[in-house]
Amino acid sequence: MVHRDIKPQNLMLTPKGRVKILDFGLAKVVSEGRSGTGLTSYGTCMGTPDYIAPEQATDARSADIRADLYSLGCTLYYLLAGRSPFREDTPMMTILAHMQKAPQPLPELRPEVPEALWQVVARLLAKDPARRYQKPIEVAQALSCFIKPGTKGDARGSSASLPGVASPAKGTAMSAARQHDQGKPAQRAWDDVRHGAGNGPAGEPVRGSGGCGCSPEESNEEP
Repeated sequence: MVHRDIKPQNLMLTPKGRVKILDFGLAKVVSEGRSGTGLTSYGTCMGTPDYIAPEQATDARSADIRADLYSLGCTLYYLLAGRSPFREDTPMMTILAHMQKAPQPLPELRPEVPEALWQVVARLLAKDPARRYQKPIEVAQALSCFIKPGTKGDARGSSASLPGVASPAKGTAMSAARQHDQGKPAQRAWDDVRHGAGNGPAGEPVRGSGGCGCSPEESNEEP
């Protein structure tokens, strides 16, 4: 299955400390792409502009698991920087940035982010799917060296924890918001997220054929 809308809003941390993926409204089963009988039309644009893979923006029907890994890279970028990789004036300009621009290196925004961790995120954000990790297990293995066994994040502001992720004892849905203030620190951005502030149009999912301005009702997608 390909989710096609991986983003912080669609991830939830359970009371047991597990991350669950939510909202399979844009998902497709792998057999849809092989059989040619799926509900997604050729050239359809589906996804959320802040987190959409370049190939998914031009043809959601052809998107495979590597498009989800690109969106995961955008999500990790947000978790580490407090903003998505590209912030443009309109959703269409944001999509074009995914296709044409390179994201600002994370160490420039957050000097404490290790260069090796940035390289993992940068590979996830490769424009060419062939240059990304090809399977989720490869990403898990690449990230494993940055995890300390037997530790849990502290939601009270520890520098070792990801900002905005609440204690596993309570469970929290991680919600992404588009931040327009270039100078706003990552911690402040996540504080806004937890209080429901700052949702922008590029953070909303897009469904429709032949463009990205169609309403959700125009989609016949089923999980």
